[in-house]
Amino acid sequence: ALKRRDGRLLFPTLGGLAEIDPRALHQVSTLTPQVIIEEILLDKSPQRLAGTWAIPPGEHHLEIKYTAPSLRGAERVQFRTRLGGLEADWAIAGTRRTISYAGLPPGSYVFQVSASNSRGVWTEVPASLAITVAPYFWQSLWFGFAVLGLVGGGMFAWYRKHIAKLEGRRQTQA
Repeated sequence: ALKRRDGRLLFPTLGGLAEIDPRALHQVSTLTPQVIIEEILLDKSPQRLAGTWAIPPGEHHLEIKYTAPSLRGAERVQFRTRLGGLEADWAIAGTRRTISYAGLPPGSYVFQVSASNSRGVWTEVPASLAITVAPYFWQSLWFGFAVLGLVGGGMFAWYRKHIAKLEGRRQTQA
């Protein structure tokens, strides 16, 4: 590598000579890093990243790995995460690039991760991942209505039988 009198740096590459002006690098620090969700592990097994991501019923361990490439050094990139539907506020993750959730209840969630540059400016649009945790059949709304209907029907049948018994006694006494 060579340094020119005006401060520019020259580097030999296979494609020719590359030139960098270090004075222009201060503009790079104003850019926010682009956050990327790299991998999802469900019970330590890698999963495919696609659209809305579904978790089958049961107790599972979910791990999400993310990153944000930076020309200024990975140690300067800070992260914050939020699982919409479970957490209302952002949780500061620092330089940690993974988060885990265990035993999420059935429902729909949106995982979001945001990164900041060395000046503390956060990405405007966080990387996000829609997650749906499927319920067991007894955790579903229709099952609750079915049980409510059976209990209500049983109570109504008991009430009618009790009224019929009381009317039968009254008729025998009269």
